[in-house]
Parts: sequence; structure tokens; C-alpha cells
Amino acid sequence: MAKAKISYHGMIRRIVGKQEEIVDFSQGISLLELLDSLGKRYGEEFKRRVRNEGSSAIIGDLIIAVDGGAVDNLDILLKGDKEIDIAVIPQMEGGNERCRGSGVSSY
Repeated sequence: MAKAKISYHGMIRRIVGKQEEIVDFSQGISLLELLDSLGKRYGEEFKRRVRNEGSSAIIGDLIIAVDGGAVDNLDILLKGDKEIDIAVIPQMEGGNERCRGSGVSSY
């Protein structure tokens, strides 16, 4: 068995009710399979916010990072003999439209 430390941010944290957790998984499963198992635990809202049903694509306003690097699909295989760090991060919204994405603070 391998382990993943999963950290939840923003609305995903509110859905699961915790900041992070350690999850055991079988070597060689995909990120998609791991998230599907979490979806069974946390329900329909979690599933709907994390991925498009019937697809391995990540929902457009979500960032999933594995060991510090953002992934663009959920088909990657999870393996290794050390704990894997996974972060589930919704992109932030709001702020001044003129400043968003420019690196300029709206304050």
C-alpha cells in the first residue's frame, strides 16, 4: 500500500469538512480512481466539483497538484515508495476585473 496526503482548499474543504487527510491506496492506481473513491466517501457535490462525469478531464476552475506540479488530466498513475502530496485547489474568483491576472493588486 502507498499513501497520499491530500490537502483540500476553498469550497472543496467545505464539502469534505477537513483541511487534509492521509489516504492509503494500491500502487499503480490512477488519480482518477483515487478521486472516484473519495467521491464515494464525500458525495455528489464533491464528484461534480472535481471532474466531468465520464471523462478524465479536470473541471475547468480546479487545480489538482501532485507533488507540487499541476496536472492536466486524471489518468496519471500514482506510484512510489514515499508519501505523495496531492492538493485540490479551486481557482479564486473576484477582485477588480481590470487587475485580475495582471499581477496588480486591486487594493
